[in-house]
Amino acid sequence: MTVILEARDIRKSYGAVPILKGVDLDLTRGGTHALIGPNGAGKTTLFKVLTGETPANGGSVRFSGKEIVKLPAFRRVQQGIGRTFQVARVFMEMTALENIMVTIERRMRMAGEKVGVWYDFRPSPAVRKEAMIRLSEVGLENRAETEARYLSHGDKKRLELSLSLTLEPEILMLDEPTAGMSQSDRHETVALLKRLKAERGFTMLMTEHDMDVVFGLADAAMVLNYGEIIACGTPEAVRRDPLVREVYLGQEATSA
Repeated sequence: MTVILEARDIRKSYGAVPILKGVDLDLTRGGTHALIGPNGAGKTTLFKVLTGETPANGGSVRFSGKEIVKLPAFRRVQQGIGRTFQVARVFMEMTALENIMVTIERRMRMAGEKVGVWYDFRPSPAVRKEAMIRLSEVGLENRAETEARYLSHGDKKRLELSLSLTLEPEILMLDEPTAGMSQSDRHETVALLKRLKAERGFTMLMTEHDMDVVFGLADAAMVLNYGEIIACGTPEAVRRDPLVREVYLGQEATSA
């Protein structure tokens, strides 16, 4: 299978403290990859390095064959890398609809398309129509006129997901997509991600502590521990790995 993103020897330290110690990572085009490991393993730091939120101290990141390790975050977004965060980052003072319309217009500008005449401060009917479709895709069409700050935790996460997908990324990176959700919300989120991925065909990388979510979505898993990848393979193979059971899953996970 084609590798869409290749990271080699990624190193990151904060002061004298090494967080990532020469991480190698491959993402296959169209795959769903899970990055798991105990708290403090370096998962979020690796996300930040891959997306350009923080610079690496060393190593290489190639996306579709192009070196991007020195590109700032906004350039990586323009290249086709999107992400969500553990705590949803949305425009809290705007309505859900306004959040999406702003993102559509940003995508259009990145593509060199005309958004509208300079004196017209209202989104075009086409932008508004697309925004409602985007909200409908994540089940938020009935909350279109609600300010984002008043949305529930789960709805904020869905809105953030929609914002990321509106930019039409080739790779979508999800940092703890079900964190803080109820069991029913987690099940709904898994179903939503499965459907959207089947419809859009993007490559997905997620960090996740809920192993039911991992095994419900991922076709490949990598385990990070103390800044090093200690196992890679199918979720089932990773689950059986003795070292993974010792440092992360626990012996009881093998019979779960």
